Amino acid sequence: MFDRPEGCPTLFVPMEDVLAPGGADLAADCRLPENSLPPLDPNAALTPPPTPWRHVAGEIFTFHDGPDRLRRLDILEDFYPGEPSEYCRVVLPVRTSHGSVPCWAYISPHSARFQVEYSEST
Repeated sequence: MFDRPEGCPTLFVPMEDVLAPGGADLAADCRLPENSLPPLDPNAALTPPPTPWRHVAGEIFTFHDGPDRLRRLDILEDFYPGEPSEYCRVVLPVRTSHGSVPCWAYISPHSARFQVEYSEST
């Protein structure tokens, strides 16, 4: 995590860790199958991630009104699928004490490569 020049935090993520980009179909995004995660090494938590990437502590929230909540979060985070945005919503593998789960996160659109890949997949 880094602070942007305007003072907002942003999360930089290696592209190989992004499981899926967020799209305009919020109902479909809310039906993300948990079996989309690649298997993780159970010992990985004991091994520090390679430099310069580090684990980021956070919280996982679940909502009964998923599509509406995602829409409101997208607006809050300035994420507009298929358009230039301040942040991008993506699925990341999140390690918990009970294993790994796919979770939505807002990350920095940190490279032209991401913008191209993101645009082609939406």
